Amino acid sequence: MTDFNDLPIQAKGITLKDLLEESHKDLHLWFLLHQECLVANYESDALQALKNFQRILLFHLDFEEQRLLKHNNDATRWPVSVYQKEHDKIKRQLDKLIVKTQSYLDFSGRKKRHALISLIEDQLRFYHLLEHHEEREEQDLFLFLPEIPIHVWASPYQILLDSFSSFKENVVRKLE
Repeated sequence: MTDFNDLPIQAKGITLKDLLEESHKDLHLWFLLHQECLVANYESDALQALKNFQRILLFHLDFEEQRLLKHNNDATRWPVSVYQKEHDKIKRQLDKLIVKTQSYLDFSGRKKRHALISLIEDQLRFYHLLEHHEEREEQDLFLFLPEIPIHVWASPYQILLDSFSSFKENVVRKLE
């Protein structure tokens, strides 16, 4: 029986793999928005963009842990434990970035510029970790997705993104 919630997306030929990969792109754009706000000196917006990024990332990782990794059929090249350890490392590194970003906001003058340089270096390391993890998923894990109706991901993910749309539109307007 056809799940009518999936019909519009399926009619376009979009798969769960496509949607998860699109989420990776969304994450990159949110991280870039955060960095752009930092450079433009919109500090509160930078912190909020990073927190929005965190909520999207945690949603994505939780979905993978609850829906993909628990039902992995051992067909993947890397064991589930590799993905779980990477998720844990990504979460820890992001928590550190948020704390460091909050601390950066308290500095001024030359100390603030030095703190920004250090923060950008840490962001670069985090970004590379995230890219490497996403590449592993897209080239391995996402090729062995269990049978999950697309709306199980698409509907709550869209609701999450919609909850940030007003913030994003306002910040992008300020940055232009």
